[in-house]
Parts: sequence; C-alpha cells; structure tokens
Amino acid sequence: MRIRKPLIVGPVAVDEAKDGSLVKILSTPSGVKVTGVKLGETIRIYTVDGVLQKSIQVEKQTTDIPLQKRKIYIVKVGGKSVKIGL
Repeated sequence: MRIRKPLIVGPVAVDEAKDGSLVKILSTPSGVKVTGVKLGETIRIYTVDGVLQKSIQVEKQTTDIPLQKRKIYIVKVGGKSVKIGL
C-alpha cells in the first residue's frame, strides 16, 4: 500500500501587508483558514484551471473556507496568490 503525503502541511503563506499586519493562509482538514486580512477585502479561490470556486468578502479576523479535499487550489488575497493542496 502506498501512503500519500499531503502537499501542504502547516502555514501555506505568511506575508506582511502594507499596514504591517501578517496575512496567513493555512490548510486545514476541512479547507483553508485565512487570518490577518483587512476587513472588507475579498478572498478568491480558484481551481488550477483558473475557474473561480469561491469569492468571500472578509467580515472577521479569521475566515474559514470549506473546500473539497484531494484538490489543488489557488488562493488570492489582495495582490498575493498561493497554491495549496488539500
């Protein structure tokens, strides 16, 4: 039996925003968790084919986004893009 390793473990991306806050994008067992994004900003989730899956406006400090497992996504927040696998 072959054991598959997860594509991403722990923080996927940590970046300092213009206002000095740290934006973090983490994979979770049920999807993605995004913290440190300015309220009102939009988080966009795309498939690797470029199809928009979700577009969420940030309403609180931590945003949990449920996603289908065993897929690869592109998470865009502001001017940053991060590829993650679940």
